[in-house]
Amino acid sequence: MTAYLHSSVALRYILAGETTIRHLLEYPRVISSELMQIECRRVIQQARMQQELSDDGVVEAYRRLDSVLRGIGLGVRLDGATGEYVRQNTVSMR
Repeated sequence: MTAYLHSSVALRYILAGETTIRHLLEYPRVISSELMQIECRRVIQQARMQQELSDDGVVEAYRRLDSVLRGIGLGVRLDGATGEYVRQNTVSMR
């Protein structure tokens, strides 16, 4: 069985440390879209800009995002001009 990880579920873990995501990650195959990754990075940056996350909070959020991304496949990728534009205009803390 394959489970799809929505950005709203990922962000509850990334921003608040909510652990219910572990149930989803127990599936044999978990996929999401490249857009989920981009949306999560955008929300982290927005929280930083609005001072909802401290510097340490931003680092922890990116650590959590990276751990989620290592555990899933990005089965749905943006392609063409849209995908290239989004990749070039998305902030990454890697």
